[in-house]
Amino acid sequence: LETMTAQAAVAIEHARLYDEVTRRLAEAKVLQEVMVAAASSLDFDRVLTGTIGALHRTMGYERLGFFLPTPEGDTVVAHPATIGFDFEASPTRVPIEGTTVGWVIRHGKPLLLPNISDGSDYGDPTTDAQAQICAPVMLNGQVVAVLKAESVRPNAFDHENLRLFKAIAAELAVA
Repeated sequence: LETMTAQAAVAIEHARLYDEVTRRLAEAKVLQEVMVAAASSLDFDRVLTGTIGALHRTMGYERLGFFLPTPEGDTVVAHPATIGFDFEASPTRVPIEGTTVGWVIRHGKPLLLPNISDGSDYGDPTTDAQAQICAPVMLNGQVVAVLKAESVRPNAFDHENLRLFKAIAAELAVA
């Protein structure tokens, strides 16, 4: 039994390492696609569409959006490359006040909410999401947009997802 237990522990550790390497490889692939898209085109809409598509395809995120503040400063508008958000149920213009995107715009910091139902202060009335992740796209110290992902599953995002989102947001700012 001891031998079998030891071998099971080794097999479990190898499976964990394999999952971690697979995830890192997927993240590297997404970053490479974003950098290649940014370097090969001056059309930001094309770069953003490719970025959102690569994240959706490679990382399996259910909902991905790129939100830009309006000149009035009280709402944000979703870029057409957005995937998975139901704009029939909620408008393409989302209020800044009381939303996670608004919080990121006001504070200029990324936001990771792995489980909104655990009593988080950031319950977003515009969505049924149970987990959210947002990263600001900064240009000259100013938030010019927010990259956001949502999932209806709690704990769908972790600090590794946040690290990837911050890196992609930085690449989008350069583009």
